[in-house]
Amino acid sequence: MGDSERANEKGNGKKTLDDIILGVATSALQIENAVDGAKEHDWHKLKALDGSVLENNIEHDTHMGEDAELIAKYSQLYRFSCDWAKLQEAPFSDFDKKEVERYRKFLGTLKDKGVETMLVMHHFASPMWFSDIEESDESGKKQFKRGGFEKLENLPVFKDYAKKLKETFGDLVDYWNTFNEPTTLVYLGYISGEAPPYKTNRWGKALEVLKNIKRFHDEVYDEFKKDPNSETPIGISNNTISFYPLNPLSSLPSRFINWLYNKRIPKKLNEKVDFIGLAHYGKVGLNPKPKTAIYDGPFLEAREKKTDKMFEKDPKAFKDMIMHFSEMFDKPIFITETGYCTSPSQELDGNDQHRIDYIKDTLKSVKEALDAGADILGCIYWSIFDNFELALGKNYKYGLIEVDSNQNRSPKESARFYQSLINSKNREGLLSEH
Repeated sequence: MGDSERANEKGNGKKTLDDIILGVATSALQIENAVDGAKEHDWHKLKALDGSVLENNIEHDTHMGEDAELIAKYSQLYRFSCDWAKLQEAPFSDFDKKEVERYRKFLGTLKDKGVETMLVMHHFASPMWFSDIEESDESGKKQFKRGGFEKLENLPVFKDYAKKLKETFGDLVDYWNTFNEPTTLVYLGYISGEAPPYKTNRWGKALEVLKNIKRFHDEVYDEFKKDPNSETPIGISNNTISFYPLNPLSSLPSRFINWLYNKRIPKKLNEKVDFIGLAHYGKVGLNPKPKTAIYDGPFLEAREKKTDKMFEKDPKAFKDMIMHFSEMFDKPIFITETGYCTSPSQELDGNDQHRIDYIKDTLKSVKEALDAGADILGCIYWSIFDNFELALGKNYKYGLIEVDSNQNRSPKESARFYQSLINSKNREGLLSEH
């Protein structure tokens, strides 16, 4: 069955783990070098929580041949984004031919090796000219003049970009993902202020931007569907978090945020999709404020919570979230991101079993959801490479493959385990044996 048939037909409940796609993911923002000038994006030179600065990352630009070989070795599908700022230097301009050439060569290698692709049109970063940042003399904070997704008048600009992506790379793409986790984008940009446009507690503006992103997505979906010869499935990736109360006073807030974050917003965003993209990293307890391992590690450890460096992990919560989305939508599900984050000290001890255990737990949850009737197309691990973890920095490591300061790529034990799952004809048995 081809990718279009997989995404456009609701399953019959007979799938097993052997039937789903096992993929890996990255984003251009987090693995490519950021540059100055006309090709600069709006995250460039962000100073992260760990003190690192978003600039050179893992230099994927100059390692694309090597990276393609590694991706083909350790995955069946590659979810990725292009650097919009490098492809298009001004609104409505033609794509840069050299950038097109390097991406097409990379994607051609993957296609020749039998690796499917999911291209994310917007994975957080926008060209500087789309956001149009200027420094404010009064506060020193960056001000966004053009407005990016704050302004509906920018819709034709994004539609032009999407249309050119389809014209340029459509023959090499198996799935389209318009936006990556819009709720994460607006939280970082308008609530916590950790990322562009660096605004805090702007709840009204955050909801306005979400509405605009929905409009942008819907119009791109309609535009792509005008082509009778194009059957490539289109979806959005939805970030999900299992919120729960840490005390009785947090019971009502946790119910409300679960309803808003995991039901109300996804139902609005996913009115026009061929598949449901679901990203899930774990649970967050409310006390009454959110408690994560990023800021509250000792608090969670004292309560014997199982966490990585970011979130509390719970296989049952993962399975329950899959079933929640399966029941909410009459569409197949693609798990577009999930992963396990470690610190440099954990990586130095050479023990990668924590990541292997997480992959095992994740796929057991997927199996239980399949057995319960969920239609799951695939599961994508974030990330194949250690990279720059957004506003947190380079010391938050998700990769199956280590990338050191000299840009040397070294597969971890988890990469080899993932490869064995991909090659196995009895994945469930392998999970039990390992």
